[in-house]
Amino acid sequence: MTPNTPAEDQGLSGASSVYPASGGDGNGNGNVAIESSPAGSPLYDRDAAGTNAVRAPREALPVAPRTRLPWVLLVVVLVLAIFGILFLAGFLPRLANQKKLNAAAHRVATDPPLVRVTPVLTRSFVVHLTLPGNVNAFQQTQIHSRVNGYVKKWLVDIGTHVKAGQLLATIDTPDIDAQLRQAKANLFRAKADEALNANLLRREKYMQSKGAASPVDVIDQQLKVNASAAGVKVNQAAVRNLLIQKSYANVTAPYAGIITARNIDVGTLVTSGSAANVSSLFTLDQINPVRIYVFVPQSDAALVRPGTYANVLASQYPGKIFQGKITRSAGALNSNTRTLLTEIDVPNPKGRLLPGMFVRAQLVLAQRHPPVRVPDNTLRVVTHGPEVVVVNRKNVVHVQPVVLGHDNGVTVEVVQGLKPGQRVVVSPSDFLKNGQRVRIAAKRPGK
Repeated sequence: MTPNTPAEDQGLSGASSVYPASGGDGNGNGNVAIESSPAGSPLYDRDAAGTNAVRAPREALPVAPRTRLPWVLLVVVLVLAIFGILFLAGFLPRLANQKKLNAAAHRVATDPPLVRVTPVLTRSFVVHLTLPGNVNAFQQTQIHSRVNGYVKKWLVDIGTHVKAGQLLATIDTPDIDAQLRQAKANLFRAKADEALNANLLRREKYMQSKGAASPVDVIDQQLKVNASAAGVKVNQAAVRNLLIQKSYANVTAPYAGIITARNIDVGTLVTSGSAANVSSLFTLDQINPVRIYVFVPQSDAALVRPGTYANVLASQYPGKIFQGKITRSAGALNSNTRTLLTEIDVPNPKGRLLPGMFVRAQLVLAQRHPPVRVPDNTLRVVTHGPEVVVVNRKNVVHVQPVVLGHDNGVTVEVVQGLKPGQRVVVSPSDFLKNGQRVRIAAKRPGK
C-alpha cells in the first residue's frame, strides 16, 4: 500500500492512526500499521481516491492560560488589611486605657487615700422652729346676770365691737324694785323715829333743868336717840345695797372687745350667778392683742425664753407676717407629749387674727453656750453608734465615737467626743481605719 502524501491530507473525512509495525528497521522501512480513525480526524486527510493518508504534523499555536487566581489573592490581601487596621484601631486605645487603669489601680493600692476635711467649729447656733398654733382671745368672759329678772332689751349682737362700760342689755327686776321701795320706807320710818327721840331728849333735858326729871330719864332717852340713829344707818345701807343690785339690771361690757355669742332674747328669764346650770347672757372676747399657744418639743424647750421674738403666719394672709413675743411658758413639760406649752402675744389692732384660727409660729431660739458642730456628711453611722474620722497634724486617721445633740438638717451638734479645731473627714469611707495615713485634698474654689 502506498502511503498518502501530506498534500493529500486535505479533504479527508476520516483518519487512522499510523505507527510502525513490529519488525521494522526503524528507518521507515518495514510494515506500517494503520489504525482507522474517524473521518475528519486531525491526523488524517482523505485523498482523491477516498483513501486515508497520514497528515503532516502542524505547528502547535500558543494558547494563553485563562485563570482568576491573582484577583482572588488581591481581594484576600485587601480584606486582611482592612481587618488589621480595624483591629489596631480598637485594640491600641483599649490597651492604652488598660495601662492607665492599671497605673491608677497601682497608685490607689500604694498611695494613701485622698480625703477632704473640715474643721470642727464652735458656732453661735440659732434654732428656727416652725410650730402649729391656735389663736386665742387675750381675754374671754362669759357675761352673766347678777340679778334675777327678765330681759327687757338687748343692744348688741354677735360680731359687735364694744367699748369698756358700754351697755349691752337691761333686765327688768320687779323683786328688787319691791325690796327697794320697802327699804326706802323703812329708812323713812327710822329717820322719823330718830327725829322723835331727839325731840324727847331735848324735852327731858329741859325738864331736868327745872327739876322735873331725873338724870336717869335723860340717859334713857339718850340711848333711844342713839338706837334710832343706828336704825337709820341700817336702813340706809339696805337701800344702798338694793340700789347696787338694781344697777346690775344694766349689763355692761367689762372691757373693750367683740361679742362672740348672745344667749338671750327679749323676755328671757335670767338668774343671777354663774353656776353650771345658769347660762350666760353674752360671750365677750378681747382680740387686741391675741394669745397664741404652741407646743415646743423637749429638745428645744430649754431654749425658750420670754421676750424672744416670733413671727406668726396665717394662710388667709399670704406674705403677711404678724410679729409677736414669747411672754411665758408653762415651765414644765407635758408628760404625755413631752412638749412645753408656750404663749406668744401678738398685737392685733385691725382684728385680722380671730380667735380659733390656725396659724404657724416661727420661733428663733438661740443658745447661750453653743457647742461644737460638724456638717451632717461627716458622720459615719455604724452598729455601735455614730462616729467621725478625725485627721491629726500628721495626716493619720483616728476613728472617734461621738454623742450627738440637735440636728438642724445641715450641721449637727456634738455633745461629746470632739473639740474645736480638730479636723474631720467629709463623707468618710468605710475603709478608713485607725492609724491609716491619708492625703488631704486641696480646698475647692469658693468652698
